[in-house]
Amino acid sequence: MATEYYISTYAATTYYTEAPKYYSAVSYFTTKAAEYYPTNYASATYYMEILKC
Repeated sequence: MATEYYISTYAATTYYTEAPKYYSAVSYFTTKAAEYYPTNYASATYYMEILKC
């Protein structure tokens, strides 16, 4: 049981260590999009408010 536990834990650790290499590009773009859209939305709202004045 202990042996299985250590092997599975090791495998999971290795997986999570390796995973960022594959997902980093995706998460990078997702993060950028998450930053970009609120900024874009905020600026659009800002300009709309200016136009009302």
